[in-house]
Formats: sequence, structure tokens, C-alpha cells
Amino acid sequence: MAVVVAYACIDPYVETVPEANQWGQPIAQLYLDQGHRIGQQPQLQQLLQDAVINPPDTLLVRQIGELGTS
Repeated sequence: MAVVVAYACIDPYVETVPEANQWGQPIAQLYLDQGHRIGQQPQLQQLLQDAVINPPDTLLVRQIGELGTS
């Protein structure tokens, strides 16, 4: 079975945490940064570290800009 993970970076004052069913398919893990500036995203860094050891088959993001600016 394919391993699907998701990443989101939200402003908790404006957005709610994405529900599991909002991704359109089952996800194994959600990496979620809340209230962090772009470039200071500890869950994104954790995702990248985890992907080196155990790469997911699919990575879902809501918007490409959530991954950073460079």
C-alpha cells in the first residue's frame, strides 16, 4: 500500500486544522506547522528528515507556497 503524507502550514488565528478527509485520500501522517513564519517550520524540517529515512510515495500540500519561498 502506498504511503501518503500531507503537510500544511496554517495561521491558527485565520484557519482551522485541515481534517483528514479534506485531503481527498487517506493519509498516513499530517505534518502541521501552526503560526510559524515561512523558513521557521519545524514540522516541515521533520518531514524532510523523515523522508530521507522512509520516503513517502506521495506528499500532499494545499498550496506550494507553504513549502517556503526559496
